[in-house]
Amino acid sequence: MLRAAHAAPEAPVSGAAGSAASAAAAGAPRPPAAPPAQQQQQAAGQPGARPPAQPRPNVPPQAQIDRMIAAREMLAVLNFPQVISQVGARLEKGARDEAPQFLRQGVLSAQQLTDRQKELLIIKLNGNGSVERVGNTASGSFTSAEFRAEAAKAYAEVLAKHYTVEEMHVITAFFRTPAGKKFDSTQEGVVGGALESVLQKIRPGVVKSMQDAAVKEIIAAAN
Repeated sequence: MLRAAHAAPEAPVSGAAGSAASAAAAGAPRPPAAPPAQQQQQAAGQPGARPPAQPRPNVPPQAQIDRMIAAREMLAVLNFPQVISQVGARLEKGARDEAPQFLRQGVLSAQQLTDRQKELLIIKLNGNGSVERVGNTASGSFTSAEFRAEAAKAYAEVLAKHYTVEEMHVITAFFRTPAGKKFDSTQEGVVGGALESVLQKIRPGVVKSMQDAAVKEIIAAAN
């Protein structure tokens, strides 16, 4: 009775049946491996597991930071904000002056128009306010705070690339002296005067050469 109450242990499967069972177990499909991201999540959820490493922020080296600081100090003593404002005003005026050329190019590229229609359309555009409206699209492009900030950043990067911190400190110290301030305030007039004297000597010959070349082109085209 005691023996009957206990289940007999299972005998190991041998022979052909055992071989078939082993083959079936070996050939059973295994579940696919989890993707790397899911594996990291599963590992992070386990006790004592470390969270995945986060990418480090792209921080510039201290030497580069020091150069940019020295460059911005140099720009400040050179009164760069006023200089870039003047440059921006000239660029904006130049863009406005190109408005008639943009209109002319647009008309001449219209293949469906005859030459006479193009000529009349250009005359109309020059007199109906189109030139002013096209020129107004450039308004503020070179005088905005965004432009001034981008120009200051670009100029500082150029200075930091070509000068060391020590060199920029020396230049900055010079422009803080009376002689440096005088040089800064007069260099544009000095350079401009020198160039004007050179242009007065060269311009007549350049103009004569261009006039002669234009006459030759006109004669050749007329024949």
